[in-house]
Amino acid sequence: MNVESIIVGAFEVNCYLVVNPAREVWVVDPGADAPMLLERIARAGKTVRGYLLTHGHADHICGLAELLQKHPAPVLLHPADAAWAFGELNQILPYYPRP
Repeated sequence: MNVESIIVGAFEVNCYLVVNPAREVWVVDPGADAPMLLERIARAGKTVRGYLLTHGHADHICGLAELLQKHPAPVLLHPADAAWAFGELNQILPYYPRP
């Protein structure tokens, strides 16, 4: 198992790529910088198995939509956060728009 830590976004959030021996990737907290994350995913593995969101703050999830377009996979987020994470109140302008 290989874990790569990547700092993303204006608030310098830690995103992690967890890669197993079969080169399957789990993405943890894709908060921003989706184009760069897509490049790192392409180098690290061949299949995105899923996305783990530790919580729903905008700075931890704003890159998710763009990654899902290229690599559709299950998204894991606690139901209490899922209820508000993608709504109008979850934004930190001007740095992070509504996810």
